Amino acid sequence: MSKHRFSDNGAGKAPVFQDQIEQRSRIANQRIGDHLDELNAAWLKIEKTLLAMQTPRFVYVKYNEEDMHPEHPGWHTEWECLGLQRHQGKWRLCHAYDNDYPEFRADWHPITECSAEARVQAADQVLRLREKVVTTAETFIPTVQEAIAKLNAVLDDTL
Repeated sequence: MSKHRFSDNGAGKAPVFQDQIEQRSRIANQRIGDHLDELNAAWLKIEKTLLAMQTPRFVYVKYNEEDMHPEHPGWHTEWECLGLQRHQGKWRLCHAYDNDYPEFRADWHPITECSAEARVQAADQVLRLREKVVTTAETFIPTVQEAIAKLNAVLDDTL
């Protein structure tokens, strides 16, 4: 005799395996939720560290670059970005999807507000971004010095 009894209207008790799946689902969701909280906390620490190193300039790295039309190499490419970007008036560690279409503009979002997949994949890019933050600051010094010299020259001429 079957464990499952069905009524005349077709509705019956849920099979036992349904309860097992629901239990496994609850456990998995709890565990992934805990891990995602830990991931976000780590991202916030990384953001604080990088912002402390950053000169107030837009800096980013590209990754996961993909040619969207392999039959026409270089015709259309898409990629992801991780960078320090102004978001709602504050410098934040952000993520964006971008491509080489001139009319398309990357839509940056704080990394902690991105999908779980984006947050996990971007973790591989933190060391590259950190290096680029420092390199960008180092190479910006002569540019700032040049601007100061130009402004001082204007001031000297007007005195």
